[in-house]
Amino acid sequence: MKIRMIPLLLIFGLTFSIFANAQTKRSNAKSRVFSPQQIAVKVLPSVVIIVTEDENGQPLSQGSGFIYKPGLVVSNLHVFERATNAFVKNVKTGEISKAIEVVAMNASQDICIIRIDNTKFPVLTLGNSHTVRTGDEIYVAQSKGIGRLVYKRNRK
Repeated sequence: MKIRMIPLLLIFGLTFSIFANAQTKRSNAKSRVFSPQQIAVKVLPSVVIIVTEDENGQPLSQGSGFIYKPGLVVSNLHVFERATNAFVKNVKTGEISKAIEVVAMNASQDICIIRIDNTKFPVLTLGNSHTVRTGDEIYVAQSKGIGRLVYKRNRK
């Protein structure tokens, strides 16, 4: 089965609000302006690619997510529909981790939090989405050339 490559698009209104606040010139003297490249360097170590499998071990779906807390990944719920197994690959290091369980979900928002067996992936610092205003700049992380998630698994 061929896996579709889904761009690494995340929920950046929430995720990058900390950077959006820094991008807009406010009265706060401590405000720092980040370039898109600086944002990418800071964010991409916390981004993961997710591949799910069906009950026969065949690739089912592919998506992306980010490390919310140690061992917890935020992603889209539809990526896990009908999935029996899931693996995540850290975009920066290429390290692979197994998804253990879906710990929270909101079907109407198409979002979920999954637990993975690696608690050492870097956590993405989230901002306050309530401070984002109309006209603030929002960035989307997209990484070229990642290709498919390739993993090797021992089948017994």
